[in-house]
Amino acid sequence: MPAESAEISLVDSIYTNFVAPDDLTKGDRNELKRMKQILFEKATPYNLVILDEPCGGTSYEEGQKESLTLLDGFHKLGCLTYFTTYMHPLSKEVDNGKYSAAKNLSIGYIEE
Repeated sequence: MPAESAEISLVDSIYTNFVAPDDLTKGDRNELKRMKQILFEKATPYNLVILDEPCGGTSYEEGQKESLTLLDGFHKLGCLTYFTTYMHPLSKEVDNGKYSAAKNLSIGYIEE
């Protein structure tokens, strides 16, 4: 039986970024360049963006700063974004309600 109504979300492009550590001794900032290229040159509100540990190839402090900038930018853009991180301050920003559309998800396990 066909549905009487439906709500669907379509995306026209999918962008991904997975950790590729930079060589900071050479001033290598390729990961940040890729991330900023996705945010400022490619992504639209109709995209899906999957970011695995963005800015993980930088120092922890720099990674937090840049990750917050990215989180804020993708939130303002309004595209569907999956953002994995080990940086707890980012999770706290989401928990504090700064990003109304964002949700923190986590998993746990019991080792037997």
